Parts: sequence; C-alpha cells; structure tokens
Amino acid sequence: MESLDYHRTDIHINNHTAELNDDGTLTIVVAAKDPGYGNWIDADGHREGTFAMRWIKADSHPVPTSKVVKVIDE
Repeated sequence: MESLDYHRTDIHINNHTAELNDDGTLTIVVAAKDPGYGNWIDADGHREGTFAMRWIKADSHPVPTSKVVKVIDE
C-alpha cells in the first residue's frame, strides 16, 4: 500500500465528493486518466495495486464488488 500524492491528483472519494448513482449505490472508477464517468480515482501511473475502503460512523457496511473493464480511448 502506497499513499499517493493527494495534493497533486484525485486519489480519494469521500461523503462530500461522491456522486451517487440513481439507485443510491456508488460506482468508483480507478483509471490512468479521467474517463468522464465521475467518481474517478487517478491510478497515478500504477498498473496494479491495493485499494482500501473504510466506513466511519456508518449505519451499514456494504460489501463492495469490483470488475475490470476495458476503456476505449477515442
């Protein structure tokens, strides 16, 4: 786990910055560049790594799911 440079790039999302989906869920995109989807976390040049999530004073603790998708660069 490496703490990336949060002063230089978008490497976190919190309750103030998150944009929820219409159904109340949250989708986070981790990518080398902003795909324009929203809730983007910059991979900061890394092709692999560890991702941590935490809930502080949360009423529930949902189990996250993940998937890798190919982003088509136009």
